[in-house]
Amino acid sequence: MEQSKENIIKYHQRKRKKHKIKLAITAIVFAVIGAMMIGKYYELSEKNLVSYTENSEAKYTVNLIENEFYEEEYLEEGLDVISNLIKNIDTEFKYNLDLQEELEYKYSYKITSEIKVKEESKSNLLYETKQDLINKEEQELKSNKLEITEKVNIDYKEYSEQVKKLIEAYKLYNTKSELHINLYLNVINKATDEQINKTEKVATVAMPLATRTVEININENIKNEQGVIKSQPNQYENLEYVLVAGILILIISVIIFVKLIKYILDTRSAEKMYDDELKKIMFDYKSYIQKINNKIDYQDYKVIKIDTFKEMLGMREELQSPILMYTEDNRKTTFIMINEKLLFEYVLEAKLIREKLIAKSKEKANKKKK
Repeated sequence: MEQSKENIIKYHQRKRKKHKIKLAITAIVFAVIGAMMIGKYYELSEKNLVSYTENSEAKYTVNLIENEFYEEEYLEEGLDVISNLIKNIDTEFKYNLDLQEELEYKYSYKITSEIKVKEESKSNLLYETKQDLINKEEQELKSNKLEITEKVNIDYKEYSEQVKKLIEAYKLYNTKSELHINLYLNVINKATDEQINKTEKVATVAMPLATRTVEININENIKNEQGVIKSQPNQYENLEYVLVAGILILIISVIIFVKLIKYILDTRSAEKMYDDELKKIMFDYKSYIQKINNKIDYQDYKVIKIDTFKEMLGMREELQSPILMYTEDNRKTTFIMINEKLLFEYVLEAKLIREKLIAKSKEKANKKKK
């Protein structure tokens, strides 16, 4: 009978081990497949990618009329200038694009002058006019570089007089007027029709109009910008489905791993549970426990069974008695406390743990049948 019971235990142990291996292999396979699909997505999506760097620069020089105050014929950047001394303003725009490899691309650009008049206390425009100063038609090029340099001479007095007429005609005295000289650019990859440059308005030179002094500002919208573009159209449609499928498969593998861990915890052998519990008790409460080598004779005592070691600790606090521990070879440890004729006993035994596990398993099976 004892041998038959031992065989049944070993049979269930082997069955549980096979199930654990099956779950582990399934989780690993799903994880590998998911990781491969995600890796393949990034490999294909990053195929034919070309990195690039672009940079813009704007400069100006203020040319002066003959006057008794300045010996110089022109002034460099960064200085305020009396507007009546301005003859004209030379502006210069530069743009550089460096590609990782040679590509066929189309490009076009223009330089415009834009007059903007608005109320000082408000942001809405009262007047705006635009004019193309240079308009470079679309050209095609096969290269790993694009370099553009353009110079424009601005008749500041003409623009300022135009604004003064508007202000005087409509008595717009609380206004702010500005002249913007802008470089607009479009660089298109021929293979994909994708715009390479990030910002169409590359650079701006801005100056006030109809004022006594002029402070010129430069706005370079593209400054050492880096990015990547595709050199060829994507050969694979709906590539994102590969990524989504890979993520879902990875999630499934995680769920299986969680189930595996739960199954391992739920199906630990009685011997393992006994060893773990005993180790925990000795680690946490070793100072409260006194080991004995001989089994105590219970005949002289009234024995009171204790269900948990925690209850035994609570009794120790009340009785202020040491906890005696006696361990037998068949994975059975008895914890004892003696108070006069009372003997309190807590038994930790692999056999009892197994019986509880079997009872719990039967209870679960009965619930499923119902």
